[in-house]
Amino acid sequence: MIPPELMATQSTSEILMIRPAIAQSNPQTQGSNTFQIAQNSEDLLSTIQAEFDNATDLLQAAQVNVNIISDTPEPPTPDAMFPNNWFSTHPDSALVLYPMLAENRAAEAKPAPLEFLRHRYTNEIDLRNLPPLEGTGSLVLDRLNNHAYVARSPRSCPETLARWAQTVGYGFTTFSAVDNAGQPIYHTNVMMAICTSWATLVTASIPNPEDRLDLFEQLESREIIELSMPQLYAFAGNMIELKTTSGDILIVLSETAHQSLTEDQIDRLCTHGKLLPIPIPTIEKIGGGSIRCMIAELF
Repeated sequence: MIPPELMATQSTSEILMIRPAIAQSNPQTQGSNTFQIAQNSEDLLSTIQAEFDNATDLLQAAQVNVNIISDTPEPPTPDAMFPNNWFSTHPDSALVLYPMLAENRAAEAKPAPLEFLRHRYTNEIDLRNLPPLEGTGSLVLDRLNNHAYVARSPRSCPETLARWAQTVGYGFTTFSAVDNAGQPIYHTNVMMAICTSWATLVTASIPNPEDRLDLFEQLESREIIELSMPQLYAFAGNMIELKTTSGDILIVLSETAHQSLTEDQIDRLCTHGKLLPIPIPTIEKIGGGSIRCMIAELF
């Protein structure tokens, strides 16, 4: 019999977030992340730190257990506020460390967060000597069915994906997803979210009809809420489901994403949980990622 604490669950009430120490777009990732707007100004540091602090305050007020670790200015890691890319955690005390495409993103696994994680997770799976596979940016996880969905991109190497799946006991589905310019979308979690009873999908970003049909068939047990390409660029695909410490379902998204949704989409989402919009406009522009990218789940 599986102990109750190890039974499959899609969402958690405890997370880790990394407070940014520098304010600039990442020149090493701009080639594959078309969502970020190049900016490099220390004048913005107080702004993005204020947005970060407000985000953690809102999550804590909503009864999410938020662990906060401050990044260090050296070595410079401009995307450190997106920690879900370099590690993931799993209910069997597993900590998976992922290989990153950019050198300065690999450097985000600094002593403080590593010490915090290794103290809690005793089963470490280190994939960092392999080609890139960027955590739960590359992998949108159906934790209830041990299955991952992966949009093909330079940040999601098929060989590393196969090794990861074999190691953690997951199946996986790969597909192509592209932006308005026809370029691969850098992370799957920008165009897709999977939650307990629902999923969002930017179907217009998937050019192959067979891929779309396959995804709809595999996700048929959930209500699928389709998103448009303009909503993709508003980060509406970058939602995450969390639990409150009292067990209620929380749907976390950015204020930008929330404002892009139609009334019907909001009504449908609200049948699955309480929406928590968080304003992070500067972070979204500088980093090319949104609130889901800022949240690393602790299972």
